[in-house]
Amino acid sequence: MATRVIAIVILVMFLGFIGTLLSVGIFIRDPLPIVGANNAIMISDEETDPISARVDLDGGMYSTIRLGGDIDLEAELALYPVEAGMTGAIPLEISEDGDGLRAEGQITTAGRWQLDVETGAEAHSFQFIIRE
Repeated sequence: MATRVIAIVILVMFLGFIGTLLSVGIFIRDPLPIVGANNAIMISDEETDPISARVDLDGGMYSTIRLGGDIDLEAELALYPVEAGMTGAIPLEISEDGDGLRAEGQITTAGRWQLDVETGAEAHSFQFIIRE
């Protein structure tokens, strides 16, 4: 009788451990891509259209963003920090780059940033983290 109780307790503990491991995905979202100086990342918006953004940073935190895919050349871009207390988009110089767009601007601080792309009636948002 005592061995059955011990076996049941071990089984319940094991299943509880497995259940805890499986529930981690519910509480933790997909991580944001991280970019640093002299580095580049690719971000894509898989949910709506095949629009992709490549974010390049040089050593002086000057950013070059290339948008490709199904992008309207008249799209409006805004790049701004998402941190609390920080408002306003940084000025971007936008030009055509082959069949996409190229935007350049000076990043002001490290932290969480968001790139908004508005193409007519559609809006796309790309978030990423800039490390120091």
